[in-house]
Amino acid sequence: MADDVYTGIFDAFTTGNFWRLGMSSYPAKQADGQPIWSGWRMTDLIMNPDPQCFQDLSPGYAFGLIRWDPAQSESDQYPDSLRFLLHKRQECYRFGVTTNCSPTDGGYWDNVAFAFVDAPAPPMSIDIWNWINDTFTVNGIERDANPLGGAEFDTTTALIKIGLNISQNSNNTARYAIPGDSTALLASGTEVRIDLVFRIHPGPGNYRSLGVRSSGLRGVPTSDAGIDYLNPNGNFWAEYLADGGPVGGLAGNQHEDNDVLGTNNGRDWSELAWNSARCDSAEQNLWRIAARALGGPVSGGFATIYNELDPKFSTLGIAKNRCWLINATAGVTSANIACGNPSVVTNGWPTTAGYADEDGGGPLTLGQTYEYTKILPDGQFTPGTHVQYFFRHQDLATSDPATMIPDTNLVFPQPGEGSADGHRWQQFSVLPDRWKRATYGGLGDACMLFVDSNDRRGNERVWVSISDSLCMTAANKRGAHNGWHAAGGADLNDPAGFVYSRNGQPGTTWDMYGVKASESLTAKANGIGVDLSNHSPQGLINGQWSFCGPSIDMLEEFYSVILLLSGDLNNGVLGPYSNNGADDHAMLAQFLAGGQTGDANHRGLWAMGDGFVESEWGLPLLDDYFKVALRNPSYRVESGVGDLCIDLVSQTPITTNGDVYGIRNSCLVTNDVLEPLVGSVASTHYAPAGSGPPPLVAGAFHDVDDVNGEYWQALADGFDIESLRTRFCDTSFGRRMYLYNALANIFSKICTIVGSPSCVTDVPNNSSGTSFVDFMNLRNNPLVSGRATVDFGLARKDRVTVSVYDVSGRLVRELADREFAPGNYSLTWDGVDNDGRQVARGVYFTQVRYRESGFTSARKVTVLK
Repeated sequence: MADDVYTGIFDAFTTGNFWRLGMSSYPAKQADGQPIWSGWRMTDLIMNPDPQCFQDLSPGYAFGLIRWDPAQSESDQYPDSLRFLLHKRQECYRFGVTTNCSPTDGGYWDNVAFAFVDAPAPPMSIDIWNWINDTFTVNGIERDANPLGGAEFDTTTALIKIGLNISQNSNNTARYAIPGDSTALLASGTEVRIDLVFRIHPGPGNYRSLGVRSSGLRGVPTSDAGIDYLNPNGNFWAEYLADGGPVGGLAGNQHEDNDVLGTNNGRDWSELAWNSARCDSAEQNLWRIAARALGGPVSGGFATIYNELDPKFSTLGIAKNRCWLINATAGVTSANIACGNPSVVTNGWPTTAGYADEDGGGPLTLGQTYEYTKILPDGQFTPGTHVQYFFRHQDLATSDPATMIPDTNLVFPQPGEGSADGHRWQQFSVLPDRWKRATYGGLGDACMLFVDSNDRRGNERVWVSISDSLCMTAANKRGAHNGWHAAGGADLNDPAGFVYSRNGQPGTTWDMYGVKASESLTAKANGIGVDLSNHSPQGLINGQWSFCGPSIDMLEEFYSVILLLSGDLNNGVLGPYSNNGADDHAMLAQFLAGGQTGDANHRGLWAMGDGFVESEWGLPLLDDYFKVALRNPSYRVESGVGDLCIDLVSQTPITTNGDVYGIRNSCLVTNDVLEPLVGSVASTHYAPAGSGPPPLVAGAFHDVDDVNGEYWQALADGFDIESLRTRFCDTSFGRRMYLYNALANIFSKICTIVGSPSCVTDVPNNSSGTSFVDFMNLRNNPLVSGRATVDFGLARKDRVTVSVYDVSGRLVRELADREFAPGNYSLTWDGVDNDGRQVARGVYFTQVRYRESGFTSARKVTVLK
C-alpha cells in the first residue's frame, strides 16, 4: 500500500501520537469451520516528530498483515478480499505528556493506493532487531578486576546476544535492558530446513600463546590446554574442526592443515572456512498447554539453537531444566513458573512427560533437555573475535534451489532484511579488536570508536567507504567484515568487487559498535550506555541484563575519540527515556569529563545526524558538553529555501580555506539549524539563508577550555552523512574531504585517525581559488521567468563547450566554445535560440563538454515561459 502522509502531530514525546497500518483478509476460518474476515493485523507504532510530507510504502505481506485460509479461497493462493485501515493512536501516558496531549490538528493522509504484486513470497524473513549485536566482553575493571591493558583481559569473553530488548515495559527509565539469546526468523515451505552458516576469526586470547595462531586454539579461554579434533569431547572448536557441517563443508578439507605437528592434532582453524548447524524450531521452554496456546513450536518459526537432528545436538548440547506452570490455569508469571527436576519439586509437574526420552536419554535427568542450546555459544569468544553468518533455507519437499538471507550474491540493497548498510552477510564483533595491537602484529590499538546509531539505514556503508578512501582502513583489510570493496562509481553488486579471502573486524584506526534496532524507541537493548541501565536484582531476570555495551572503564581505557552517527533519526537517538533505561548521556558525559591536560590526553566526541540535536535538545549532554541548542529542526522551514541542494560553508574549526560543500535539502530531509551556546562556535553554515537572518548554523564546535578544565573537543553536525555531498550535490567527493578536514584538523590533536593527505584524491569547490574539481549544475529550473544558470568548474585548463539541445538532439543554442582557466564559472540562458527567437515551451537539455579531460555532463531544463 502507498500513501502520502503529513506527520505534523506524530511525536510521542510532545503529543503522545503514533500512526500505524492495519489489514484484514477474507476468508479466514472460525472454530466451527465457517469462513469469516480475519482479525485486524497491525504494524508497529510509527512516529516522526518533524512536520514532513512524504510517500509511505507498506508491503502488507512482508509486514505479516495478510493472513487467510487458502483452503477457502477460489484459488488456494490468495485471499478473496482485503480491507485496510490507517490508524492514529494516542499513548500520552507512556511518555509523560500532560499538556498538548493528542491535538486534533496536523495529521493527514492522501492519495492512498493499493497495488497487487503477483510474485513468490520470500522464503525467510527476520526482524531487524533479531540480528546479533556487537558486544564488549563481560569482564571489566569493576566487573571482574581484570586489568584492561594487560594480557589477562585478552582471555575474557563475551555473551552473544541479539538487539531486541525482551524485558517488560516499565513506562519509565528504569526498564531493564535484557537482550534476547537467539536470532529468530520465520520461514515458509512444506518441509523446511534452516541452517546457520558461519565462519569465525578467533581473538588473540583464544590461542594457547596469545595471538600466536601456530600455537593452536585453547579449548576454553580460561585454560591454555589445547584441543584435539580426533577427540572433540564436546569442545566447540574441536567439534567443528572434526565436522564443519553439511552446508559449511566436510571434515578434512574445510580447515587448513597445520605444519606444526601436535597442534590441534595436525589441523588448524581457518577463519575463512564456513561451518553450519541446523536450526531448531523456535519455542518457549515451557510445558505445552495447547488449549492456552502456550509452549510448543512457533508456526514457521526457527531460531539459532541446535536442531535434534543436528549431530552436535548431543555433543554440544547444554542440559537445561524444563519449566512448567505450577497452576495450569493461572497467569504466565515468574511466581507461577517452576523449573527443575520433578522428583525433587512436587508442584504440578506432569511426571509422565518423559523429557529424558525426548532427547535420547544419556546423562540427562527427568525434566532436563538439550533443546535451546545456542549454536554460537556464550563464554567462548575473546576480544578481537569476528563472526560472519547468514541463513540458508531449503524446502526438502521440493527441488527448488536453496535461498539465503542475507543474499551473499548481493551487497546493496538487501531486500530480504531491509538493510542499506552494504554487506554480503551479517557479522558481529567482540570489542575491542585486540588484533590491531602491535603486540599481535597490528598497527596499533584503534583510538576511535565508531558508534552506528543508524544501523541498517545506510550510514555504515557510507562511513566504511570513506574510511577506505582516507586510509583509516589498511588496504589488506578493506572488505574484511562486509565482503566487498569497490572503487567509486562501480556497481556494488558486481562480483568483481566481492571480497572472499578476508575475515576480520572493520577499520584500522577505529573499531565499530553497531546498535541493532537503533531506530526503535522501545525494542533496542544495547545502546552505548547500556552498562549504566537498571541492574537492581529482581527474580528470574536477575543478572540477565545486557553486557553488550562498554563499561566506562573500557571506554576510557581503549578509546580517545567517539564518532556517533545517527543518520536520519530524529528521536530516541540516546537514552534514557521512557522504556529505554540505557543511560547513553551519562556514559558519554563521563567519557568526555575524563579528559586531562595535554593533547594526547584530551577526549573527543563527534555526533552527526539531521535529527541528533533535535532528539537530545535541552539535555545536559548538549548544554554542558557540546554547548549547543536547537534553533529549528528543519532548515527548509527556518529559511524558506526549497532548493534540493544547498551550500555548506566551512568555518575555521573545519578549514581556513573557505571550502564549500553541498547538502541535500529535499522535503524528506530535516537538517537541524543549530544555535551555538557560550563555549562553542559555528563550524559550518548553511547557505543561502533565504528569508532567515544569516548565518544559519549547520555545525557547532566546542574546543578544549583550559581555564574551566574542559579537556574535550565536541563537534555536533545537524546533517546526515549521507546528505553531505560535493557542492551542487553532483558527487560525494566533498563528503570525503569534509570528513578528512574535520578529523585531521580537530581530532588528530588527540590521536592519529586519518592517513596522510595523499590518500585524499578529491577536493571540494573552494572559494579561495586554490583547488577545483570538474562539475556542472543547473539553477532556476524550470525556467518560468528570467534566465537559467549553468554553473560549471574545471580542475585544470581546458576547452569547454556549453550547448542547449531540444529533445530531438538538434542544437538550439551554443552558450560557450572556448578555453577556460581552472576555476568556477556561471553562464546564463534566457530561453532564446541562436537566432534570438524565444523557444517553445517544453523540455531541453544543457550539456557541458571538456575537450581534453573528456568530462561531460548534461541536465534537463524545462521551459515554461
